[in-house]
Amino acid sequence: MGALTISSLAESLGVEVAGVDLSSPLSAQDRHVLEEVWRTRLVLVFRDQVIDDAAQIRFSRSFGDLEIYPLGDNRSSGHPEIFRVSNCDEQGELLPADDPDSLWNNLTEYWHTDSSYRRGPAAGAVLNGIEVPGQGGDTSFVNLKAAYEALPSHRKSELDGMVAVHDWTHGYNYASDLMKSMKPEEVEAVPPVRHRLIRVDPKTGERSLFISPGYVAAIDGMSDDNARGLIEELTEWAIQPRFVYKHRWQRRDVLMWNNPPTMHARDAFDYASQKRIMHRTTIVGDARASGELV
Repeated sequence: MGALTISSLAESLGVEVAGVDLSSPLSAQDRHVLEEVWRTRLVLVFRDQVIDDAAQIRFSRSFGDLEIYPLGDNRSSGHPEIFRVSNCDEQGELLPADDPDSLWNNLTEYWHTDSSYRRGPAAGAVLNGIEVPGQGGDTSFVNLKAAYEALPSHRKSELDGMVAVHDWTHGYNYASDLMKSMKPEEVEAVPPVRHRLIRVDPKTGERSLFISPGYVAAIDGMSDDNARGLIEELTEWAIQPRFVYKHRWQRRDVLMWNNPPTMHARDAFDYASQKRIMHRTTIVGDARASGELV
């Protein structure tokens, strides 16, 4: 392909990257450029990429080790590093609308930061749009660094030092109609963790909100009602259009995002009649990162 080029997609975050073929190994120079853009612009969009799971894993591993998703049923049978975000079975057949895996897929409609329930939240993720709905199913991303920076000084001071409990099983309270049962060993693998509400990037010192409403079950020293109210308030602040990039999916789009300073949610779509097949690889985060309590 030609020289790598970067085009902005929104004011706060998001770029389209052209001139790179993700089915081939990255050059050292391209990897360096992509990592820098990933750090600063947070969401990278690669159009018209024809990649299989092995190529996606190879590309993702250019940026770090890969997570294994906690639920075994949602992993690819051929590549456990692949998390299948889909309302279809592994053969690509549409699941019934009331199938637990189809319902589970709809948890992505809620704002969240991937793997915030881990001691080291994911550093990033790569999502391959294998099959996309004709209407709906788009994904919005929020720049939590910009949302933090825009807060009034007194609000930053009030939030400083607050600690939130992130819990995988919070979903049973948050969206019980969509949660499916888990094996005891799967639950034990992701115990609740505590992270500061204001995260400090360990490499740059930049601060961002770290609120992940889909997983925050409590805030130290607050009643459940007050904690829920604070997370709702900060979420409403963060999802203002000035902090958001909305990605309108096309088939064969590949997205890569910087996970800790962002959160995302997808639009609804008719999952009873339209296929949406995404394969995600998730880059391991650093549990020692500043602002994370382990």
